[in-house]
Amino acid sequence: MPAAALLLLGGIVVCFFGRKMFRTSLAIVGFVLGAAAASSVFGVSDRMPMLVAGIAGGLIGAVILYAAYYIGVALVGAGFGAVAGTVAFSVADREPPVVAVVLFAIAGAVPATYLQRHFLN
Repeated sequence: MPAAALLLLGGIVVCFFGRKMFRTSLAIVGFVLGAAAASSVFGVSDRMPMLVAGIAGGLIGAVILYAAYYIGVALVGAGFGAVAGTVAFSVADREPPVVAVVLFAIAGAVPATYLQRHFLN
C-alpha cells in the first residue's frame, strides 16, 4: 500500500508540475522499485532486515533512476553522433571504421550532455 501511495504521488507530480519535477518523480519511482526489489529478498517475519534492505534499496534505486536521466541524454546524443558519422561516410561511399563511429558518438554525447539544460527544461 505505501508503494502505491508513493507511485500515485509521483504520477500526480508529473501530471501537474510537468518537466520541472520530472527528475524528482524519477527518484520517487526509483525509490519504490529499489525498495520493493531489495525488501523482497527477506521473508515476512524478518521485519527489521526487510526494513533496512528496503530503505537501502530505495535509496540506491532513486540514485540510479535519477542518474538514468543524464545517461539517457548522453545516449541520445551519442546516437545522433553515430548516425551523423555513418551518413558522412556513406556520402563518400565508404564503410565507416569503428573508431570513427565511436569518435562521432563521443562528439555527439558531450554536447548533448552540456546542452541538455537548454533543450530539456
